[in-house]
Amino acid sequence: LPRGYRSVASGRRQPEHSDGRQRWLEARPYPLYTLGFAAGALHEAVQQHGATTLRYLGVRDEAEDLLRRFAPTPAMLDFLSGKAGLPLPQPFYTQLLVPGGAAQEVSGHAVIGKAMLDPMLDEPQEDWVIVHELAHQWWGNWLTCDSWAEFWLNEGITSFMTAAWKQHRWGEAAYQRELQLAEKRWQRAREA
Repeated sequence: LPRGYRSVASGRRQPEHSDGRQRWLEARPYPLYTLGFAAGALHEAVQQHGATTLRYLGVRDEAEDLLRRFAPTPAMLDFLSGKAGLPLPQPFYTQLLVPGGAAQEVSGHAVIGKAMLDPMLDEPQEDWVIVHELAHQWWGNWLTCDSWAEFWLNEGITSFMTAAWKQHRWGEAAYQRELQLAEKRWQRAREA
């Protein structure tokens, strides 16, 4: 990568070579569709939460803004670990904030668009994208469906875990609202 660029990829970052090359190694057997990478002139913030290193990268946002935007992540990590009965599958997790409307889980990290995250700045209960993509680290990435015909299981369980987080954090009305939104999305998909 050009000097000054940061990268994120599935797996653990390996020591940088003297020529500046950055390498990543994924030692766990993940489905190939969950592997990914990104690189660029990115801002970075790092936060330690227990045994987990949380890394936040942003195309335009400085470190303090990244920490503010992703502030709910540690509590969500605790909640999901408790519900899964297992810690995060790896000792690190990165969230990459990009322009636009991205919302994509990748093994070890997530790509999240500002259009998906920014509503949370005015309405904190709109924190769904962080918890949904984080939930995929257990359900969808680590434990996944057997075939594409069962892919709905990956999204179904993470949609439910998003609603469960909302209930835990924001109460019963937020839980019911999230389930209603999911039902509307599924209905639109069935009709299409």
